[in-house]
Amino acid sequence: MNNPSEVARIKAQIADEYVSGKLALEGLAEGASQHQFITRRMEHMGVLTEQLERVAGEEEVGRFLMGLQ
Repeated sequence: MNNPSEVARIKAQIADEYVSGKLALEGLAEGASQHQFITRRMEHMGVLTEQLERVAGEEEVGRFLMGLQ
């Protein structure tokens, strides 16, 4: 693990995106705007996950993502 504060920052961002997408999925909004919002959240999670993998390693990413569910 290179930088613990960088790892914590990326994890927090991933968690925020996950919660935002989940709330949108469970919320009252419907249609294309809801789908686009959720898609953007998931795409950004993918970018952040790649960043986390570079600084913390693949195993850490797997453990973290399993804990989100």
